[in-house]
Amino acid sequence: MAKDFDRELNVMKMYTDNASLYIKLSTAALALTVTFPEKILKMEKPVVDARAIFIWLGFLFAIGAGAFYQYLAGKYMENLLPGGAGFSLWNRLANQCGAIYGVMLFCFYASAIAFTWNAISRI
Repeated sequence: MAKDFDRELNVMKMYTDNASLYIKLSTAALALTVTFPEKILKMEKPVVDARAIFIWLGFLFAIGAGAFYQYLAGKYMENLLPGGAGFSLWNRLANQCGAIYGVMLFCFYASAIAFTWNAISRI
């Protein structure tokens, strides 16, 4: 049992570290969406339109999903302990934390593609 738990802990650590990286990248990308038009395209102020809002929301959802995934990963590991963590909605969701990880990846990459497309269309 201890070997399985240690192996699961190592794998989960890799995923949570990766989620932390996506949170940092999404945060930097949010800042980039504001500074890119000003610094690179030499616009006086950022253009706030439907595409920009979509990009901002996508990166914000990626940040939220990454943070939520890290919480659920901890709950998942807690469920693997011999006594378990008891029954709660969060513990049930913890068994499906991979779906939240997928949401994080989707939101990040969809927003990154949308940002690139938006930037190219404005050049």
